[in-house]
Amino acid sequence: QRREEESVSSLSKYAVSCPVRVVSFDLDNTLWRTGPTISGANDALAEYLDSKGVDVPVRIEKVMGKLFKQSKTTYASSDDAKGPTQLTKLRKDALRYAILEEESTEAPAEVVENVDTFVEEAFHTWTRQRHELIPVNFASNVVDTLKLIRGIDKDILIGAITDGNSDPRSIPELEPYFDFVVNAETVGVSKPDPKIYVEAMRKAVEAAPSLRRGLFDDQDANLISNDLLEDTMGPWWVHVGDDFIKDMVAAKSLKMRCILAKELIVKVDKSPDDDSNNQRPKKTLEEFIADMAKKGNVINMDMGGDDYLEQSMQKDYVDGFCDRFDEIGTLIQTWHEEGLMGVANTVQEKSG
Repeated sequence: QRREEESVSSLSKYAVSCPVRVVSFDLDNTLWRTGPTISGANDALAEYLDSKGVDVPVRIEKVMGKLFKQSKTTYASSDDAKGPTQLTKLRKDALRYAILEEESTEAPAEVVENVDTFVEEAFHTWTRQRHELIPVNFASNVVDTLKLIRGIDKDILIGAITDGNSDPRSIPELEPYFDFVVNAETVGVSKPDPKIYVEAMRKAVEAAPSLRRGLFDDQDANLISNDLLEDTMGPWWVHVGDDFIKDMVAAKSLKMRCILAKELIVKVDKSPDDDSNNQRPKKTLEEFIADMAKKGNVINMDMGGDDYLEQSMQKDYVDGFCDRFDEIGTLIQTWHEEGLMGVANTVQEKSG
């Protein structure tokens, strides 16, 4: 019982200030397991190539890594190669390169002559398989949790903020619940850059007239400044993710409430083929503290000091910890009800 209470603990000074109006989710390793999903899609692509008589000496994901190393700036969304990887372009270019440039590749003349059409068909095969595998790799009770959140209040929006290029609206099980999706490839920056979160704020305001009326005096969404969005939206927003820096610290900088979804947190070596995109690997809080210590930014402490630092940083940046995904809905419902009570009490005090 004690562990269960701690796993959904609420620590935020914003938790009782506002009802919840927007809930955003990271996708990869938050809603579903990324590794087996991408691996299965890669296998399906290899089988498709084989079925069409295309004998490629190396797997397409290996070709992707080769092309990325040869020209990082070609596949980054900014000139300094620090932007998000353009995964769609990279995968299609890798297919085209494997067919036309790899010396050992054997492909039917029809495929070579119509390579652009074939690449699109092959890419569609990969994407379709990824979408089919995502529900198989869901975290616990994802759909029921989204349904619960949707039922808390008809005005609550649900969105996704991702460094990958998945779109939950393309997955039948998720499509009814997602009102907007923002991905790094489209925005041109990756998390933790606040620009991607501000873009999500704008998408939310565009999707919800009630937000514009309630928070922005019914202004046209396109006329609301970024500064006003940043100053206004945070306390009404909950962001859920698995990465301490990209999700927790980034969202907290915009005064959002943050839930660390711990169920699918894994340590992985990332590559350009990892659909969670960015060239900078995800970090657990423990890894972040270790890196800071190596750089001399954290004072060495006696035994127990690391635990104290971790707990202190968690209190500053994480409002709720959920060991299982299906705990998230209950926590959000609690915050929403606390917020409604706070608003009611404020109105009562003013009228009194």
